[in-house]
Amino acid sequence: MSRHSPLFAALLLSAGMIAAGSVVVAAKLTALALPPFTAAALRYALAAAILLPWAWRRHGIPRLDRHDAVILLCQAALGSLGFSVLLLLGLRHGDAASASVAAGTLPLLVLAGSCLGQRRLPTPRLALASALAGLGVVAASHGGPVDPLIFAAIACEAAFVSLDRLMRQPPPPLTLSALLCLGGLLLTLPAALAEAWTPQSWPLSAWLALSWHGLVGTVLGFLCWYGGTARLGAGRAAPFTALFPITGIAAAPLVLDSPFALTTGLGGGLVVAGILLAAWPSKSTAVAPAAESV
Repeated sequence: MSRHSPLFAALLLSAGMIAAGSVVVAAKLTALALPPFTAAALRYALAAAILLPWAWRRHGIPRLDRHDAVILLCQAALGSLGFSVLLLLGLRHGDAASASVAAGTLPLLVLAGSCLGQRRLPTPRLALASALAGLGVVAASHGGPVDPLIFAAIACEAAFVSLDRLMRQPPPPLTLSALLCLGGLLLTLPAALAEAWTPQSWPLSAWLALSWHGLVGTVLGFLCWYGGTARLGAGRAAPFTALFPITGIAAAPLVLDSPFALTTGLGGGLVVAGILLAAWPSKSTAVAPAAESV
């Protein structure tokens, strides 16, 4: 198979979104054992240790003007203090599969936010897609509670993604992800050091989940997703975001040994239908797996 073939690009996009979708389950395991700021700081440190040297070798030291530097700082705050910490706190008592369904609505939230930002009404297709996703989240909540903090985390991630278009001269994606990981580490480190004063023993499962979150969910997810979009195009990559909630729903019973709820599966199906309806064959920009979700 050629590395430049559409099939290879589709495999990369699928792997990238599956890696991103597995983050919710990994975060659930982490949240049950590690303090939230400590978990976030360690994950960012792990990802930054790989991404920073790589970005420096490939693109050199980035030069950002004051405007773009402020946008980057806001994104780091939304991604670290907003998405990561709130997600960990919400997953302490929330259901991972239902949270995956809720997080799967992110592409639709970004598209809807874009319509509001441009002061235009959403298209009938986007309105129907959003309604399907909303029904999906309601259905999934009957399979397991979706903590309000998870919805707050998703809102932060939607704002994180929406800020991309405000940058005047954005750095390459690799450099951007490396800087966001560094910013997330610096923002979470003070609180993580405060948490470290409390002696705790952390199980091996938490460390494995943390490593998976940093290496697979962030680094590998970034590599595969941007590699696929570079070959296939952002518009054609958008439908692959449907794999995010599917991964979480499938992985939760296997990894967490939690019962599968039919309502969660139904909710995930409605969210996936909404994503596909809105994104295919839309030419709109696809949502990255948050090299955060850095």
